[in-house]
Amino acid sequence: MRVKLKRFVSPPTLAIALAFIVAGLGLSSVKGAGSASLTLSPSSGSVLNGNNITVSVYENSGAEAVNAVQVDLSYDAAKLQYVSADISGSPFNVGVSPSGGSGSVSFSRGLIGSTTGSQLVGRVTFKALAGSGSTAVNFGGGSAIVRLSDSQNIWNGSTGGGSYSLTSPATPPPAPTPSPSPTPSPSPSPVSYTH
Repeated sequence: MRVKLKRFVSPPTLAIALAFIVAGLGLSSVKGAGSASLTLSPSSGSVLNGNNITVSVYENSGAEAVNAVQVDLSYDAAKLQYVSADISGSPFNVGVSPSGGSGSVSFSRGLIGSTTGSQLVGRVTFKALAGSGSTAVNFGGGSAIVRLSDSQNIWNGSTGGGSYSLTSPATPPPAPTPSPSPTPSPSPSPVSYTH
C-alpha cells in the first residue's frame, strides 16, 4: 500500500531557502567584498518622545541581478521600541514575515526571478522612548544581498543606517499671574447737620 505524503513546502519557498543556505556558506569569504548596498530612508530626522517614526529599508544591487535579501537591524531598546514591520509594495514577496523586538529587527525575503537596482525591502516603525539625545539604527553583520547567478552575498558590508534626534514637546510658557485689581476707596458719606 502506498502512502501519499503531503507537500508542506512549496517549490518557490524551498528555492528561496536554498538561496540563503548556499549564500550563508560563503559569507565569511565575501562579506564586505560586494558593491550592493543597504540603506534606510530617512537616514536622519527627529521624533518626539512617545511618537512613532517609520523608516524604509532599501537594497541597491546596481546592475547585478539578485533574488534574496537578509536584513538584520539593531537599535537601542532603551530609546526605541519596535512597533511593526510592513513588506507591502516590496518585490521581495516570498519568505519569512519580519520580526522584531529587544533591540533587533530581521527580514528574510526573496522573490521568484530576480531584480536589479534600488528596491524596497520593507518598512519598520519604532516608537521613541526618550525625549533627548540621539539614537542609531544600524545594519547587522549577518545581513546579505544574494546574487542570482552564483548565490553569493554581494552586500558591501556597510553597517551605517540612520541617526535620529529624540526631542520632547515644547513646554508652554506659564500663564501670566493676574495683577490684583485696586480696591476702590470708599466714598465719604454725606454729613447732615441739624440746627
